[in-house]
Amino acid sequence: MPLFSSSFRIGVSASRAVWISVACALVIMLLTAVLELRGYNDAVATAERDTRNLAAVLDSHTAALAGQADMVIRIVTTLLDGTVPDSDTAQVLRDTVIAQTVLHTGLQDVLVYDARGALVASSYSDARGHAGAAGREFFQHHQRTARDTLHVGHAYRAAAGSPWVIPLSRRLTGRDGRFAGVVVVPMQVSELVAHFQELDLGPDGVVALNTADGVLLARHPVVEGAIGTDLSHTPVYAALAERRERGNVSFRSPVDGVERIHGFTRVTGYPLTLVVGVSRSHVLAAWRQTAWRDVVVVGALLGVLGVAVWRNRCAAARHERDARQLARAHRRLADLEKAINEHAVVAITDVHGTIVHANDHFCSLSGYRRDELVGQNHRIVRSGHHDTAFWREMWRTVAQGGIWKGEVLNRAKDGTPYWVQATIVPFLNARGKPDQYIAIRTDITARKQAEEHMRQAMAQLDQANQRLARLAARDALTGLPNRRQFDEQSTEEIQRARRDGSSLALLMIDVDHFKAYNDQLGHAQGDECLKRVATAVAGVQRRPGDLVARWGGEEFAVLLPQTDRAGAEHVARRLIERLERLGLPHPASPLGRVSVSVGLHVMRPATGGTVGALLEGADTALYLAKRAGRNRLASAADVQSVADRRMSLSEEAVPGR
Repeated sequence: MPLFSSSFRIGVSASRAVWISVACALVIMLLTAVLELRGYNDAVATAERDTRNLAAVLDSHTAALAGQADMVIRIVTTLLDGTVPDSDTAQVLRDTVIAQTVLHTGLQDVLVYDARGALVASSYSDARGHAGAAGREFFQHHQRTARDTLHVGHAYRAAAGSPWVIPLSRRLTGRDGRFAGVVVVPMQVSELVAHFQELDLGPDGVVALNTADGVLLARHPVVEGAIGTDLSHTPVYAALAERRERGNVSFRSPVDGVERIHGFTRVTGYPLTLVVGVSRSHVLAAWRQTAWRDVVVVGALLGVLGVAVWRNRCAAARHERDARQLARAHRRLADLEKAINEHAVVAITDVHGTIVHANDHFCSLSGYRRDELVGQNHRIVRSGHHDTAFWREMWRTVAQGGIWKGEVLNRAKDGTPYWVQATIVPFLNARGKPDQYIAIRTDITARKQAEEHMRQAMAQLDQANQRLARLAARDALTGLPNRRQFDEQSTEEIQRARRDGSSLALLMIDVDHFKAYNDQLGHAQGDECLKRVATAVAGVQRRPGDLVARWGGEEFAVLLPQTDRAGAEHVARRLIERLERLGLPHPASPLGRVSVSVGLHVMRPATGGTVGALLEGADTALYLAKRAGRNRLASAADVQSVADRRMSLSEEAVPGR
């Protein structure tokens, strides 16, 4: 049967024909607008997904290149061990690095500069155009900071006419802790651009590699004048500032003025940002062509319908002319039916949900023949996924003459589930009541599957992040909370104690004569000793709110909320006694066993006090315990007593008093 069954008869009043025609025009315009908007959104969404995926692929490649460079740099810094190489060392270094560059074909050269910026060693016997580095950004960066981190510097040319390179470098620190120079691996920009060129991004597509703070390092297509441009003001870095590691932004490029849809990502593990962009004009070209064609076709159909209505009103009495006009309108509507049938799944039901029409797409997607569908209730394709409330709301909306839109999970004849985006429009009779419903659906199964995969991936990422957070808060050797976790929790406990007016105690614990232990028995035995001591320290923890952490080296810290001095001293003495019973041998200790010194400080933050003051008091008490002979407990109050006693003795020694 026709998609839009005629309500006209010869002799129908002109006014009724006008209203029906207007309703048809509105439905056509609504459907056209919905379809065109969906096409626009799909084109943009596809471009955003593709650019994100391409950025992720380039992320792996770039991270691998940076990792290779960092590996070689670490080998060089390990070989140098804080010293500037002489001629013999430089040759050994050159042989080692050349072997590594053979293994890692993406690396071309390795350079070593001394503290003045002079080139002292290279993986090639000549400098290959590389002069002093004192004026280079990467060299000045390592002069300013003592952190041992891989730095990605600004791209530069070693000499006029030489290729652009990106310096990946690490600081060379002397054995005295001073700045001794820089080890640099210059990465060829042309090699990155060659890899970027393998991507087909269409006209005006772009791939860019920037530093984490927005300086352009490499770009395809190459615009040499743009290398080194500050792009930190672009929307990419606004999104990164919001802690988005990857995503999409659209903006007009400050380099060439082209408006693009960009996908960006931080390079995993390195201070770099990858941006992949496709021209918005190119992305939407096909959609614009289709949209204009659809607008022209629909406009023509509406124009013809309007002409038919006008003629019908002017010659209402001439039935034959009305018939011809109606026939013409039906032909146009048939064309529209064909266009919709080619695009979407279409079904018409009566008010009870019985199928009276099903198009070819419906049959193909559901797996039923047309004769198996027509005459059956639409429940034949229900999957059971949606509850009764879902269907009740849908029927309530359309029964009241409203248009219902939503996503529905159906089931095909062979049991295969499939998702559709459905729009259900009621056909109203002369009394304004629905007598038929047309359902236009689009298959969105692939999109829903992609969404489910994304949800699972995000869940896995969330689990991985939680695992990393747990690892970041633990000491790798002892398994105790580390200093970072201690800092966070001590700040929270100070604030809590300040609110409720309670006391807060801190024990600072140091293993006695531990350096001598390491010197005699070796670091492996020293690590085992620290594990045993950590177990003993953890054993004195009684309450869930207490925190036992490794402070660093052979030092441990015990944070005791809501604990006064007597309670803290009890915990400390229990630890000292526990180690005495444990009897771990210590050949370098006068006691012949492993012992600890404990510094104790108790404060009430409500009357003033900070984490720094708490640490300082406990550390001073620990120093007093060490000075007093070790294997004992000292408190901040003991420190004050010693200070008072010294003051008294000093006053007695003054003549005349």
